[in-house]
Amino acid sequence: MINVNFFGTLRVFLKTKQVRISTKELNVFELLQQCERQVSKPFLHKLMDEEGNIRPGTMILVNGQNVLHLQGMRTIVRNGADIALFPPGGGG
Repeated sequence: MINVNFFGTLRVFLKTKQVRISTKELNVFELLQQCERQVSKPFLHKLMDEEGNIRPGTMILVNGQNVLHLQGMRTIVRNGADIALFPPGGGG
């Protein structure tokens, strides 16, 4: 089981704080696609641009490590992992 935790405005938008995905191994992009199907509400556009790049200000953590310091969206996620999704924050 992989736990995907939503934070900030993403949690409010999806009206849930966590999704559990039963799988052995996926990359981050595949995992997020599966999450999107499970919550039945598109949210990837909030984290990624049209070219599939992580939007500035977005943090995707795999077991506490930012995927930008790993293999990005190709980072492999295995059973037992904890994922944290932080959309870009606003301010002013």
